[in-house]
Amino acid sequence: MKAVGATFTDVPHYRALSLLLLALTLAVSGVGIVFNFLGRDFWEALSEKDPVQFGRLVRKFLVALLVGAPLIALQEYVKDHIDLAWRCSLTRRVLRSYLHGGAYYALELEHKDIDNPDQRVTEDVDEFTETCVSFFVSLGASLLDLIAFSAILFSIHPPLFLTVLAYSTAGTCIALALGHRLVGLNMGQIRREADFRYSLVRVRENAEAIAFYGGERAERRLISRHLDSALENTRRLIATERNLGFFTAGYELLVEVLPALLVAPVYFAGRMGLGQVSQVFSAFSRVLYSTSIIIDNLASPRTEELSSGGSTLSGPGPSLTLAPGDRLLIEGPSGAGKSSLLRAIAGMWTRGAGAIYRPSPQDTFFAPQRPYCAAGSLREQLMYPTPPADRPGVTDRELVALLRRVGLGDLPLRAYNRCRVAAAAAASGGADAVDGAADAAGAGDIGSGGAAADAQPAVMGAAMTAPLTGSHEGVLQCAEAAATAPPPSLPRALPFLDGEAALEADAAALALALSTAAVDWEDALSLGEQQRLAFARLLFNGAALALLDEATSALDAHAEAQLYALLRAMPGLTLVSVGHRRSLAAHHGAVLTPDGGGRWSLGAAAAAAAEG
Repeated sequence: MKAVGATFTDVPHYRALSLLLLALTLAVSGVGIVFNFLGRDFWEALSEKDPVQFGRLVRKFLVALLVGAPLIALQEYVKDHIDLAWRCSLTRRVLRSYLHGGAYYALELEHKDIDNPDQRVTEDVDEFTETCVSFFVSLGASLLDLIAFSAILFSIHPPLFLTVLAYSTAGTCIALALGHRLVGLNMGQIRREADFRYSLVRVRENAEAIAFYGGERAERRLISRHLDSALENTRRLIATERNLGFFTAGYELLVEVLPALLVAPVYFAGRMGLGQVSQVFSAFSRVLYSTSIIIDNLASPRTEELSSGGSTLSGPGPSLTLAPGDRLLIEGPSGAGKSSLLRAIAGMWTRGAGAIYRPSPQDTFFAPQRPYCAAGSLREQLMYPTPPADRPGVTDRELVALLRRVGLGDLPLRAYNRCRVAAAAAASGGADAVDGAADAAGAGDIGSGGAAADAQPAVMGAAMTAPLTGSHEGVLQCAEAAATAPPPSLPRALPFLDGEAALEADAAALALALSTAAVDWEDALSLGEQQRLAFARLLFNGAALALLDEATSALDAHAEAQLYALLRAMPGLTLVSVGHRRSLAAHHGAVLTPDGGGRWSLGAAAAAAAEG
């Protein structure tokens, strides 16, 4: 909670905003008092049938309305502004912590009890700040109203004040007894809904694999299990709210008549006017609301204290030193600990026995079997994790040359063709043409090259039939950009370029290909192309230590040899690879193998290659 409080002090001008909100809360409370007395005088004028007094009160009411309404609106605006600023500060703090020192990885590895971190960062932070700000504003306003309107009730008829305190205290205790489970049920509902949503996301992200396996029934059972869990919790939530509702409905309805029952004898005795009766009703309701804040916040979220357990990577192992330029292969059967050792070397596992000395994380590059494809342009994919703004001196032709070295030289042209066809479709037919272009592109994939993609279309429009590389989603993105006030970098008509050389000769088209065609690259590129892209990233960013985990599993031996040859040409690069294929031994100087008993043996790569 101390860290949460620190994020509030990070809000710009938080002191001034807090004081302004306090002042507005005082003013709004004062407005409520003014209207309470105006209401009393209105009813007095009506009961006495005094039109002159009534007219004066109408004018006073209009003045109070002109002053009070802006104050109430401004209080709500300042409250929302503080909520937004605090959410921004807290979310940035959480994101920094989540993305610092591999915390996101540690959560997946060691803290399985902390589920759905995406929901916690987005929905929970938003709900937490909104609830906190609203609660403290309501608490402050309730305290002010409690003091002011209790004084009004006590001045009119002292038993009223004692009655409302007893009534609200009893109501709060009963409501807590009936509805205490709501907090846990609401938190559980948020978690179960997130699990249900995530199960659907997994189907979308793994659609091809599920289709190959024919796993629809298994996925349906899993999704149904999450749905049933959410629905069952909802039923318990509804039942608890029903039980609480039986009480709160009567509690709130009784308020409509309880003040009258208390003041009726005094009114009938002539010791109280009709205006004071109306004032009693208003003040009674305000005091009751002020003392019932717990009932109104029963379903508010709660914070959880997260404690860390720990997974340990331990066991006896060899003492091994790798000099700059050395190349080590770690091989062995599945489950022997190869990838675990690699993650320990990378610093991703911080618990264990032994000591590892390695270059800094900035000088270490990790390439997994399935490389991460970030959202963004082709330029951002290639330079990842370096932002393009950090390397402004890198030219587009240098990036294309790098792609060509890893066997992806045609990728910029394929990306350009997506935007060329989509832009032309949008220019000729608007939204319908965009759909036509998307349908025409739907059969293709940016990851599938071929001469058909270079064909010059005779007509480009809603009914275009020209072959096209690109996914439906990517075409829509480019086409929508062209149809709605396209920037200079995406004209409505893009020229046909006959081959990669023509694209490189056109600087504007090359910049467009590298910068505009943002797609879901994980779907757009085959696994083999993603692995080639990972090697291109390593060549671009450079490293003192490269850790490759099955990084060429989707490539043939010839492509594997070409890529490892590029790494051998990097001066001073220390290479550690994990893999099963015997062909890998030819690209390394030593092989580290588990013996099955938790120990490792070190041998020469040449011997391993000969055995293969």
